[in-house]
Amino acid sequence: MPHHRTRYSAEFKAKVALAALSESKTLPAKVHPTQTSKWKQDLSKAPIGKGKKKEINHEAVVAELHRKVIQKVFDYLRPPKVVLLSPKMIKM
Repeated sequence: MPHHRTRYSAEFKAKVALAALSESKTLPAKVHPTQTSKWKQDLSKAPIGKGKKKEINHEAVVAELHRKVIQKVFDYLRPPKVVLLSPKMIKM
């Protein structure tokens, strides 16, 4: 029977790492101590806060998408260009 790899959520990892840092709480028995120490190192190196988010002008984005959709509709509805061939060009 194959052993399935356990995937832990970020919240669980953070709780275990915080418990390991405080050293007062008991750690879950199913997590290997090496893994706990790695999560603890990752937590200590992680930046605090989420940082600044880039401002997005949603109205401008929506307007640009509308412009693109309308252009696609017009391109679809526009009749194809007809090239008139002279008799000389047909006999080539």
